[in-house]
Amino acid sequence: MEMAEALVSTCPDRRGFGPDFGAPLFACHQSKVGSELHCAGWLAKVGHAHPTVRLSVAQGRLNPECLTPAPDWPQLHDDYGQVLDKLRSSVVTRDDRYGT
Repeated sequence: MEMAEALVSTCPDRRGFGPDFGAPLFACHQSKVGSELHCAGWLAKVGHAHPTVRLSVAQGRLNPECLTPAPDWPQLHDDYGQVLDKLRSSVVTRDDRYGT
């Protein structure tokens, strides 16, 4: 959960503002620490809002097609707040495990 909460700075807020220039990019959950890859779903849903992504597209370092989900992809959340809400609801706390 801590890692998921830290990713808030990579996404626009619920009003659609941000992230700031210099904010980190959202890493794929299948990446290895130290060898992170960009999350394809994140790029497709909100990558257009990230200043570094826009700069990468403008400089030809990132294909703009990465900013659109493919037709065969699963449904993606509209914003990262929805993802966090879902994660928070599924977290099992120590108290839950031990019935205290």
